[in-house]
Amino acid sequence: MIFNLDVWIISAGVLSLTLVIIFYCVYRCCYRARKDPDDDEQLLDDSSENQIQEPTVTEVNERLQPQVVESQTIHKYYSDGSYDARLKFGVAGYLYENRINTKKYHNVRNCAECEVLAATMALKHAKNKIRNTQDIMFLYTDNSKVKQLFAYLKECDQDYHPEFINEYQQVKCIKIAVHIAGHSDPIGRTIDEEQFSKVDERVNGELRSYKRRHFRQSLSV
Repeated sequence: MIFNLDVWIISAGVLSLTLVIIFYCVYRCCYRARKDPDDDEQLLDDSSENQIQEPTVTEVNERLQPQVVESQTIHKYYSDGSYDARLKFGVAGYLYENRINTKKYHNVRNCAECEVLAATMALKHAKNKIRNTQDIMFLYTDNSKVKQLFAYLKECDQDYHPEFINEYQQVKCIKIAVHIAGHSDPIGRTIDEEQFSKVDERVNGELRSYKRRHFRQSLSV
């Protein structure tokens, strides 16, 4: 009885191992028939041929940048004026590409006229500097009168500001006046506010120097 049981156990083990081998062989045959390496290689080649090559950022910049530079350039001007009502004297100036130009004016009617004179100086420079009609001239100013003159003219403007109008008409590019806060807090200033503050400090400093000289001269008389 014990011998028969041992034989049965051995026979069952051999049968199980045989079945495993048979199933494994069948599985391998089916797998190879379903997945041919040559087909996979062909599919890979086809997908490579149909894939769209996206241009890199560098390629896009190299292709577009020359066109942008040739067609349109932005020119930023910052103008400001400092005025003394008692002396009827003003200092006007503008900044362009980190260079400041100023000019002193006598017999100035009011503060607005001094600001307009500063904008006129910037327009004179732009007239000779900007040749492309598609370029843009941005004039940053803290004066509402200058901003109005860039937008439209009133009937009295031709009488009060003829030089400004003449220079404005000779600048053939796109012209836009941008209002900017004067005397802004140094902390948190934008780049444009920082640039405007430079010309603001220059014209104010020159006005103070003129007033000191004028005061000393009045004492010596």
